[in-house]
Amino acid sequence: MEWTEQAACKNELKEMFFCDSLDNKINSYRQKYAKGICRKCPVAAECLMYAIGNNESFGIWGSFAPKERNVILNLFPQDKLDIQTCKKIVNKEIKSIKANLLKKEFGI
Repeated sequence: MEWTEQAACKNELKEMFFCDSLDNKINSYRQKYAKGICRKCPVAAECLMYAIGNNESFGIWGSFAPKERNVILNLFPQDKLDIQTCKKIVNKEIKSIKANLLKKEFGI
């Protein structure tokens, strides 16, 4: 996957992108940290598309947590989700997905 070579996280500790600690404070810190890295990433849309296409149920991918990716899948069936749509989603994502905003934005 050539897009991974451009990823902002490629030199980061991978565990920072997985919120699987028994300590909620650690998980919260990791999520904020990971999303901060993702928001600066030039290939966040490709990462998001990879995670959705591979049914990744753990970790932060393209600045989206598993529950947020599920919202995306509820709005856009996997076979209808392309890279351009992922780019629009990533560019609109700031703190969390707002389903109604996305519905309005994409005319669903």
